Amino acid sequence: MSSQSELPPLVRLWILRLLMTLSVHKKFIGERGFNDDTLAEALALGSWIDSEARAFDPNAVRAELRKQHQAAERQAARCTAAPCLHNNIRRLKELVGLSEIDCRILEFAVLIHTERVLDDLADELGSLSTVKMLHVFVGNWRAGNPRGLEFPRDSRAGRIGIRRSQLDRDAAG
Repeated sequence: MSSQSELPPLVRLWILRLLMTLSVHKKFIGERGFNDDTLAEALALGSWIDSEARAFDPNAVRAELRKQHQAAERQAARCTAAPCLHNNIRRLKELVGLSEIDCRILEFAVLIHTERVLDDLADELGSLSTVKMLHVFVGNWRAGNPRGLEFPRDSRAGRIGIRRSQLDRDAAG
């Protein structure tokens, strides 16, 4: 990947949320460069990689990421999953009675296992705790973003959980 235009908007939004909301940017941005040049390229930060025109400035990179994150959140309501994923989740919602929250969690779980850059970034988190993920989902809802959701008292959220180690074992065989 060489530009942000190649990154699906919903994947880009999740990457920026993980980087900024869960402070993964602290691992991604080093004093002398990036921990993951592929991710930097995907986020249109390639001009900071091995640049002879300017010295690497972690503070400037963080500021640029903050701006990208804010812009992505403003556009979040228009970010949708690929039509095939969206339709499959909609069918599952109808078949088994998933809530909107369950749908967003399932959408994220699928994306994290189908989008290499997002998967690699999530690996930096280690175990994705429920509390951390709730912070990302609920925090964005409270900020007025419909792609982040509040968990109502009568919600059946939790029917779908994200346990990367279990998913990885299931995928392995």
